[in-house]
Order: sequence, then structure tokens, then C-alpha cells
Amino acid sequence: MVVGVVTGQVGLWMIIRFAKSITTHKKADRAGLTQYVLRYCMYGIVMVAFACVHVPVLAMLAGFMCSKGALLMYSRKLRKEADDA
Repeated sequence: MVVGVVTGQVGLWMIIRFAKSITTHKKADRAGLTQYVLRYCMYGIVMVAFACVHVPVLAMLAGFMCSKGALLMYSRKLRKEADDA
């Protein structure tokens, strides 16, 4: 599960890094697609690499989904707090 959580956090970091640099890209749509493809390639490579050393893929996916679920819950909480203010 730790591998999945770390992979999810690295993916989030990649999204944040791109979002901060989006104003410097002249062709942001093309750069966004490139970043999207690179991020999913990274997810695939990590999954395959750890599957080859017999780390259970379902455990990695569970960790990845825990990371995504925490992000969704936290963003909903912040949105609700912003709406109440």
C-alpha cells in the first residue's frame, strides 16, 4: 500500500508543479496533454516494476486509491468551509 500512496503523492506533486508553471507555457494545452501522458506512464512503470518483484498489484492500487480518496475528502471539506465563510 505504501508504494501506491507514494505513487499517488508523486502524481499530485507533478500536477501541482505543472499548474504553477502553466502561465509560462505558450502552448498550455499541448503541455497539459504531455504531462498527463507522462504521469500515467509513470504510474504504469511503477506498477509493472513492483509487480515484477512480487508486490501485490491490488495492494498498490488500494494505496493509490486511499491517497486519491483523502484528496477528495479534504477538497470537499475545504470547499464546504469556504462556502460557509
